[in-house]
Order: sequence, then structure tokens, then C-alpha cells
Amino acid sequence: MQMTDDCWDLLYRVGESLCCIGMGVLFLLFCGLNITFGYTGEAAHLMLLIFLVGGLFFLALGIFLTIDCGRQQSAGVKQ
Repeated sequence: MQMTDDCWDLLYRVGESLCCIGMGVLFLLFCGLNITFGYTGEAAHLMLLIFLVGGLFFLALGIFLTIDCGRQQSAGVKQ
């Protein structure tokens, strides 16, 4: 079975989306662990901020890529 370029493109886009969502969840998990274990000090607050902002960024990027992938796929089917 030969896979077309469209199929490879779709697999790449889905993988990219899932990777970004996974990284966002991982960052937010580290943020939660940082809060749970109650690390204190200026470095811990900076780490918490980096994990929170990074997690939200990657989560938003993954959701955007998923929506964009679905929109491009549905546009390709209509043509």
C-alpha cells in the first residue's frame, strides 16, 4: 500500500499537534508538582512561572495546530 503525500502530511500535522499538547500537559504537570511540594525561594517562583507560561503556550499551540489541521483537511476534501 502506497501512502500519498497528503496522508504523510496529515500524519505529520497530527503528530505535531499531539506533541505540542503533550508538552503543554507535561509543563503544567511540573508546575503542579512545584506547587504540591511547596518549593520556596525566588528560583522556585521563576521555575513555576516558566512552567506555567510554557505549559499554557504549548497547550494553546497544540490546540491551534489541531484546529488548523482539521480545517485544512476538510478544505482538501471539498476540492
